[in-house]
Amino acid sequence: TAMATGTRVSNGVLGVAIPGNGMPLETVLELLGRQGKRTGLVTTTFITHATPAAFASHVASRDDYRGIAAAYLNNSRPSVLFGGGEHIRQADVKEAGYTVVTDRDGMMRVNTVAETRVSGIFGNGHMPFEYDGLDDLPHLSEMTQVALRLLENAPEGFFLMVEGGRIDHACHANDTIRAVLETIEFSDAVAKALDWASSHPGTLILVTADHETGGMKVVKNNGAGVIPTVSWSKSGHTAANVPVYGWGAGAERVAGFMEN
Repeated sequence: TAMATGTRVSNGVLGVAIPGNGMPLETVLELLGRQGKRTGLVTTTFITHATPAAFASHVASRDDYRGIAAAYLNNSRPSVLFGGGEHIRQADVKEAGYTVVTDRDGMMRVNTVAETRVSGIFGNGHMPFEYDGLDDLPHLSEMTQVALRLLENAPEGFFLMVEGGRIDHACHANDTIRAVLETIEFSDAVAKALDWASSHPGTLILVTADHETGGMKVVKNNGAGVIPTVSWSKSGHTAANVPVYGWGAGAERVAGFMEN
């Protein structure tokens, strides 16, 4: 949520003052883009899903996928758009000046020095769960690595949002094995970012969540390499506090309990 004219933006609204005067609310991606930084969005959901859309669009409903795609391509124009391919058309992306890749091999072959705008359209919906196998599509950690290579030469720096978006979907289904494997892959993506940042001083990495889903609790540790026994309290979002981790420049501001 964001603050607009003294009231909270209604649930499902992205970057617009509703309730309020309906004006766009500048996002952190847009603010940093206006300062000359390059920007990127990476997710395992389809690319117009709510979390990436909240950083780069202004729509009255998170379900306005056509409006979100148009905002990406015509307004915020992130340099990197990696995610599932539902609700975004290759023809539109190419017309907007992006190089399009559709599988892991194509992504790995991108000339990360020469290319300025790259869209990875991976499949026709959300990307597959790690548990089910990705076939010819990239892992989140690989998308993160390539995104960093595409953005690292930006003279004024960059902003990159990386989402392990299918953790939430597995938790909605109370699907323990898929939730665990998605979280491990997200952890691997964080590790790739930390490796990159170790040789790029001045980088800030923040890791957090928008909410918890399912109320998972570990009941029994079944040993290394074995899925623990867990309980679930519901299939929806919970009000549990989520952690916020910070490394690097400015990370000392991440401390204690922080209201969102």
